[in-house]
Amino acid sequence: MISFFLQKMRDTPSHEALLSSNFSVTYQELLQCYDELSAWISDNEIPAGAVVSFDGDYSPQSIALLLALANNNNIVVPLSSDSRNHFTEFREIASTEYDISLSGSEPALAITGRAADHPIYQQLREDNTPGLVLFSSGSTGKSKAIVQDLTKLMEKFRTPRKPLRMLIFLQLDHIGGINSLLYSLANNGTVIVSDDRTPASVCKAIQDYKADLLPTSPTFLNLLILSRAYEEFDLSSLKLITYGTEPMQESTLQKITKILPDATLQQTYGLSEV
Repeated sequence: MISFFLQKMRDTPSHEALLSSNFSVTYQELLQCYDELSAWISDNEIPAGAVVSFDGDYSPQSIALLLALANNNNIVVPLSSDSRNHFTEFREIASTEYDISLSGSEPALAITGRAADHPIYQQLREDNTPGLVLFSSGSTGKSKAIVQDLTKLMEKFRTPRKPLRMLIFLQLDHIGGINSLLYSLANNGTVIVSDDRTPASVCKAIQDYKADLLPTSPTFLNLLILSRAYEEFDLSSLKLITYGTEPMQESTLQKITKILPDATLQQTYGLSEV
């Protein structure tokens, strides 16, 4: 399944894959990073089927590493800086066998000595397919691990869709972030990363990079309304807002519709369960 995404990237090597104020990466450059990290995985003898975590927000390295680990049939546990205080807890819950840090100039690898023998992991290994481990918010107690068959998750993206310039909002350790990223890679889109997720920074990135899609949350939309940051930037490129992670209030929908009348709003709540 990974070969499908790699071929899509090879089809448009000079197209912008990833944009931010810190980097601008084409699909060819992303493929080069993928090749380098695939070789690094091989050199460090990370076996197929191993449970591997990595920390890092959206960057050429983190995206390339996700694809390289999936191609190695690993069970991948992405961890974003938002959950830094829970790294130890999440790695213990997931029984990670290898932990990778992307905080330095080169990836750093730690072997944990854990035995990851959960029956769901064993099934993925028997099926020779990569896995993905995400975590619930913990709003009703201790966070729970959600294990996905990554091949099945990727399969739906074979259906061609419109290429979009997407300001990616939800991180790699959230199903909405993974979904957004895979959509963009499968359709030769462009992923836009804001400097942070404050209303002003998000609006600036939409304006500067002409984003036409914003996948976000009701909480952020409420912050956007309260901040009035939309008055300071040109958001006319925005054509679609998808929202999930939590219930949406009708009052928020009504206000956003008035503020951005040319943008369609679409609910994506419940992706983890689906």
